[in-house]
Amino acid sequence: MDVNLKLKSFVYSVICEAFKDNGIKKTTAPVEEILEYIVENLRDSSLRVSSLCDRFFISESQLRRNFIKATGLSPNEYILTLRINKAKNELICTEKAIKQISVECGFSSQYYFSRCFSENTKMTPTEYRKKYYFI
Repeated sequence: MDVNLKLKSFVYSVICEAFKDNGIKKTTAPVEEILEYIVENLRDSSLRVSSLCDRFFISESQLRRNFIKATGLSPNEYILTLRINKAKNELICTEKAIKQISVECGFSSQYYFSRCFSENTKMTPTEYRKKYYFI
């Protein structure tokens, strides 16, 4: 009887280790994986904190803590910063229309893009392009 109990215990511990090592019980993604996903899907205007939480099985508060620890920014601030920086680059390196740039950077409307851009740069997208355009 004692041998059966030890054998069951051993088998149980091996199974637990196998699940642990293979990530089967994994419930949250590392921040690096989430950051990579954001960059790859920046154009998607439906990219939101709630969709990240759903996709990576993490609570909003945990995601926020992890983001601030890794980047110094909240998830929303991080996404907006990436979008604004991409827009800046597009404005000065291409002749694309501002509406097209707003869509390619993941903004839901040109108005919202212009408002966010102006709040971050203290210039409208048109003013920014006129000042820094170099092609």
